[in-house]
Amino acid sequence: MSVIERHTQYSLSKVDLRAVLLFLARRKFKTKKFIIKLCLIWLASMLAAVVSLALLHNHFTVYNSLQILLHAALLYLFIIVSLISLELLVVIPLKMRHIVKNSNFSYEPQTIWWNEYGIAILTAKLKRSYPLRLFYGWKDLTDYILLYLTEHQYSILPKRAFTDEQKQDLISTLDKMLARKL
Repeated sequence: MSVIERHTQYSLSKVDLRAVLLFLARRKFKTKKFIIKLCLIWLASMLAAVVSLALLHNHFTVYNSLQILLHAALLYLFIIVSLISLELLVVIPLKMRHIVKNSNFSYEPQTIWWNEYGIAILTAKLKRSYPLRLFYGWKDLTDYILLYLTEHQYSILPKRAFTDEQKQDLISTLDKMLARKL
């Protein structure tokens, strides 16, 4: 059995940064809180449609009101879905492109070391080392591992920089030592 080297070197690119930022920006659309807010907005708009229908029409028949209510429900649903699609497919990618273009993010080579006690990341200008107990959590994405120092501050580790054994070792170390997998 060979000994696993617990260090590797990698460089991040603008593509890496943009991919992670897009993932983080889009994940809010998958939360229960967002879906509940969306349903409440839809219900409030339907209530407004019913109230306006009752106030504007003297001949408030059940058949007419149900027909108008159905049309309003479909219209509001179409508007909400269109706005979310516009946000996901156009606005967020444009924002992320702008952020990446104007960021002072470091694309220089980095080396990472890890063990059961901590993680160290070394660049030409900076050495950061952290005990694992100080991390807020971690997230395992398809191509990256995100190590969160706080809820909004994280390090990006591209999986392509690790061998399969190193990936397994790092993930099992994080799994054992960090309580919060995000």
